[in-house]
Amino acid sequence: MSGKNKGSGFFSKLLTVLIVALLVVCGYCIYNIVVTKADLSSQEKLFDDYRSLVKSVDDDSSAEETSTQESDDMEQSESSTSEESSGKSKKRKSTHDYSDVYAMNSDFVGWITVKNTNIDYPVVQTPDEPEYYLRRDLNGDYATAGTCFVGDCCDVDSTSFVIYGHNMNNDTMFGTLDYYKEEDFYKENPTFEFNTMNEDRTYRVFAAFEISIYDSEFKYFACVGDLDEEAYGEFIDNCKSYSMYDTGETPEYDTQILMLSTCSYHTDGGRFVVAAYLADEDE
Repeated sequence: MSGKNKGSGFFSKLLTVLIVALLVVCGYCIYNIVVTKADLSSQEKLFDDYRSLVKSVDDDSSAEETSTQESDDMEQSESSTSEESSGKSKKRKSTHDYSDVYAMNSDFVGWITVKNTNIDYPVVQTPDEPEYYLRRDLNGDYATAGTCFVGDCCDVDSTSFVIYGHNMNNDTMFGTLDYYKEEDFYKENPTFEFNTMNEDRTYRVFAAFEISIYDSEFKYFACVGDLDEEAYGEFIDNCKSYSMYDTGETPEYDTQILMLSTCSYHTDGGRFVVAAYLADEDE
């Protein structure tokens, strides 16, 4: 009888420990959910604050009148390479004044907008620490969703550059970029906007593909900077061969390429990438 009591006492204690452990785990999970939601909500409010800083400019003359010293400084840093080739340097008009955005954060380099998605965000770059904003908001504070940023070894005037954004479950940041996995969505939305401090730019999608960062044959993230004709051609061929559908678009050498990259969960180290080229100004 005493043996049975000892056995039942042991299992009773074990059950108590398991219940307590389960409650702790559940409590931690609930805490994380609440904190994450609060974090994402706070960050979206911050983005809204930045959106309110963007001013519309009616014409070229008023654009010059409203530009500030911050814009002039930004233009000087961006223009050194942009005048060397017609494909990436043709001066375009600007219908937006981002000077107040730049005044708030001097890492600001442009604004990305993709119609019929939730993508409408400022983009930053920190060349000395490329992934600084991976988990930081525009104030430099920790943020789960981070901030969209330009990758390493390139800038917004390079022949090819990439913008990274998290694939968030609540469809913020680049959480809706994967709409481009569907060819019908591409057909209805073949272009998107990326505006710099001084130019409005339209990019035309020519490829959309899933890939792994461990892919040994195509390191898309390394195909950035100012590419020579051979490297450029190989890069375009790879983008098109990996693409989930044929867009019928093939950019010519030295036409600027912009890639939008986010995480994908189809494989280890998965990424989903939308590749687009700088379209003619009248598009």
